[in-house]
Amino acid sequence: MTSPPNQPNIQAVVFDMDGLMFNTEDLYDEVGEILLSKRGHSFTLELKLAMMGLPGAEAFKVLKERTGVDDSVEDLQHETDVIFQDLLPDRIEMMPGLENLLALIESAALPKAVAT
Repeated sequence: MTSPPNQPNIQAVVFDMDGLMFNTEDLYDEVGEILLSKRGHSFTLELKLAMMGLPGAEAFKVLKERTGVDDSVEDLQHETDVIFQDLLPDRIEMMPGLENLLALIESAALPKAVAT
């Protein structure tokens, strides 16, 4: 496939799944609120921003430091996974425009992958 003049020569497309393909970021916010509300805390924007982009164990260390919860990092990770899995079937949604974008990529015969 050749690109029109002044257009980039796209050879493949790689997607980040969370928040780009599916509404998982919204679900993680809800999971955080459920997890912390059980312990008398709220999942604030400040806490979310402090945890954002960190590997799981590091994010939970920040959560523990900022909220004072006693649970181990491993227990918090496990409970988060359980809550997420419970919400997932009824709450997961494709982000607007994803189907159209995937169809366009498919029609251009571009290789595609998901990295997360």
